[in-house]
Parts: sequence; C-alpha cells; structure tokens
Amino acid sequence: MNTIVPNWEDIDIRRENGRIQSATLRYNIFATEGYIADELLQNAPGIIFGNLYRTTSNVSRVGPKLFEGVVEYEYKDRSHEFTLSFDTFGGMPTSTHYLRP
Repeated sequence: MNTIVPNWEDIDIRRENGRIQSATLRYNIFATEGYIADELLQNAPGIIFGNLYRTTSNVSRVGPKLFEGVVEYEYKDRSHEFTLSFDTFGGMPTSTHYLRP
C-alpha cells in the first residue's frame, strides 16, 4: 500500500501586491506499487487557501521506494462564475443553486 504525505511545512507561496498568486505543495510518497501519479492527484486537494486551484503535478523518484510529488496551484478569480443545478425527474425544477467558490 502506498502512503502519500503532504509536506505543509515546505510549501512555497508566491505573493504579488500582498495577495497569494501561486503555491507549490510537495508530497513525500512511500510507494511499492501502482500508478503513483494518479494516486497523488487523488490525494492532492483541488483547491487550497480558498482560491488557489491545482494546475499541474509531477512525481520523481528519490529512492528505491521513496518519491517526491510536486503539485502547483495558481490563483483564479471565479467570483463571476456560477453553477445552476436542477432535478428534471419531476417535470419542474426542484432547486436552483448559485455557487460562488
């Protein structure tokens, strides 16, 4: 079984005008089998700090059963986006949700 551990103490945060614009989060991966890059994406959050979205990831071998995963995040302003969802089984929409991430 593979173990994926985020290294929050070593996160690289880049700011511009006082606002976080991007970040790099590293993971220690203790792996013996499987698709390590896929498992990293399953374990790495899609969003951190509320508005940094996952953009890229990379896995490199450090030792015989040790890998380092690197996940990049970038700022995206999604305040102008919304999602509309409804249930079509009743013939009339049962709920409408406007979401602001």
